[in-house]
Amino acid sequence: MEKKELLKLIGKKIKLARKKMNKSLQEFSHEIGISLAKLSRIEKGEVEPGAFDLFKIAQTVGENIEYLYNLKTASFFYIPLVEGKISAGGGLIPDNVVIDFLAFRTDWIKRKGNPEQMALIQVSGDSMYPTLQNGDLVLIDLSRKYLDPQGGIYAITVGGEIMIKRLQTLPAKGKIKVISDNKLYESYEMNPENLIINGKAIWFGREI
Repeated sequence: MEKKELLKLIGKKIKLARKKMNKSLQEFSHEIGISLAKLSRIEKGEVEPGAFDLFKIAQTVGENIEYLYNLKTASFFYIPLVEGKISAGGGLIPDNVVIDFLAFRTDWIKRKGNPEQMALIQVSGDSMYPTLQNGDLVLIDLSRKYLDPQGGIYAITVGGEIMIKRLQTLPAKGKIKVISDNKLYESYEMNPENLIINGKAIWFGREI
């Protein structure tokens, strides 16, 4: 599908969703915080809506981004990039605001799990070096909120802070070992009830 055709399809779907809500163009424009002129051009397929525009529209009409983009039948699936960073050091709290979407091949991403239950977030710090470096983008499977017997790298919450660490089960002790791949950082053990597993890291990307 060419870009011009895709924009017209997106515009038609947005207009249809707006009509189903019985909203005028002006009412809908005010509700989602997009100028009347811009919204009109989006519905006509004349301009490409930004990721944040699509997110606001999708939230308001009760549809998902994939529906608006027709991505379920396209060759790419768009995964949200969440604002904020997961710390590979002391821990940071992400803002949980979607700032962009990154395209992954649909056939590849679906082999990894349910893409609708995934998110991307950026690493901050060096405690997982050399496996993960500062600035890496990590794909988190949010449906995997459990620790696999073989362990793995997970996004976890400890004391209200989110960080990314390697986890290992210690069945004999009934504890979880929290490991930093960087040997300069010491590993430590925790009771399972003292940490929250937010999801498992299944892929990362790095700029060169």
